[in-house]
Amino acid sequence: MVDVRKCSFRKYAGRRLSVWTGLMVCVAVICGCADVYEVDLTAQRQKNLESDLAFFKPRENMRFSAPLTLSDAIRVGLENNLDIRVRHMMTQIADDTTVAEKLKMLPRLNASGNLFWRDKYLQREYVDKTTGAVSLSNSVSEDTTRKTLSIGLSWNILDFGLSYIRSRQAVMNAEVKVMEEQRQAQTLAMEITAAYWASVLAERDLDYIREIEASVREYKDKAHMMVAQRRLDPIAVKEMESQLLRLTISASELQADIADRRIELCRLMGLTPMARFDLAEKDVFDAYLKQLPDARLLDPKKLELISLNNRPEMYSADLQENIQQDEARAALVSMFPGITFDASWKYDADSHLLNNDWVDVGAGLVSNLLALPYRYAEWKAKEKSVSVSRLQRLMLTAGVIAQVHMALQDYRNKAQHFNLQENAWGVTEELLEMSRERNAAGMKGFSDTVVTQRMLESMLSRLERDRSLVALLNSYNTLLVTLGFEYSRWHEDLVHPSGNMPSAPELNSDIRSENRGG
Repeated sequence: MVDVRKCSFRKYAGRRLSVWTGLMVCVAVICGCADVYEVDLTAQRQKNLESDLAFFKPRENMRFSAPLTLSDAIRVGLENNLDIRVRHMMTQIADDTTVAEKLKMLPRLNASGNLFWRDKYLQREYVDKTTGAVSLSNSVSEDTTRKTLSIGLSWNILDFGLSYIRSRQAVMNAEVKVMEEQRQAQTLAMEITAAYWASVLAERDLDYIREIEASVREYKDKAHMMVAQRRLDPIAVKEMESQLLRLTISASELQADIADRRIELCRLMGLTPMARFDLAEKDVFDAYLKQLPDARLLDPKKLELISLNNRPEMYSADLQENIQQDEARAALVSMFPGITFDASWKYDADSHLLNNDWVDVGAGLVSNLLALPYRYAEWKAKEKSVSVSRLQRLMLTAGVIAQVHMALQDYRNKAQHFNLQENAWGVTEELLEMSRERNAAGMKGFSDTVVTQRMLESMLSRLERDRSLVALLNSYNTLLVTLGFEYSRWHEDLVHPSGNMPSAPELNSDIRSENRGG
């Protein structure tokens, strides 16, 4: 005779052991997952540092076979500047996001396969409603092992509409990234140009100072001889030494400025400070200055229209308004109920089924009625956001107009200041030549000391003139960038812009055609 209590105890003990074993396994897994992830920051820094230095290694020994022109510097900068490369990668990411949003418009296609096993057959008890007697069925309608497959296609019209709006927003966001990249390229060209001209002028001024310094040394040697012959007061030699020291200090300052400008130019071009190159165009300033338009002939109204038609920010503002309009449309569409169409093929390997595969087709309608109030409020908020974007566009328009007038006024001021410095330098040059002539003729009051003093005055006037020249060039380039011009368009005529400047409708139509082509 079997002891039922012993059997029940063994069964209970076995189940309890299984439960404790399962709990111990779960605790071990959780403790393993809860282990703190530690990072060796030193090793990671060294690894990243080696990678970064390997990236910059080819740029350290970069040399240019020919003197570097301004066009070459801008081209190298647009290709290698890290900020531009990051902006370009952001544009590519926006393009990939656009493709992803378009693919979201596809319907859902679900495929699944399942394998089930149970240790006992599925049996049911039946209760007689009249007598309440319980009877056990001896038949089964399901295998202990089941295999099922299904492939279903589901299309939600509401999700499709929202995905279409989101994809259109992604396209416009990608265009905004393109506009931002263009604007950054324009700004980079302006910065490279400023650093380039400053470096060129500093090198030219250094050569000029070396020439003046050599002349002063000749006068100094001559003065030493005259002092030795007791024909000149020694104080004249000391005055020349003082002037020579001032020239040496100016040369040292220019050398430091040249080094700083070159480092800045290398940074803007995406090169290391170890890059070696010579600067061209040292003798083209006169020709370049002749190309600058007369500030008095520039029409502010025409420049306003040019800037409003060309600035990438204006197109970005238009796109941002369209994006906000789509946000309002999406909020409105989300208030409608969702209609879903489903079609699926299913297979069940159960041996008790007469038909192991079949097709389901259906349609459904679902709507969260309690969500309508907050969706309506969200829609009204999005509508107000459209109005805000329009006001922001108006603010941007006003800001661009103000920038044009400020840039034009600054250009006029810099041009006037440069003309004054040019005239002042011309006067000092004439005084220097007249002093040299009178000194050579032996006229009284025009000693070597006076000539060296005139040289120093001419040098200082020349440096002031060149500084004003750099400021004038930077001011004009700022005006061009304010107008939204890329470097390839910097040669266009601003005095008579009507013949070569597209109007706003033409520009918009060109951009729309480019977008359709893309």
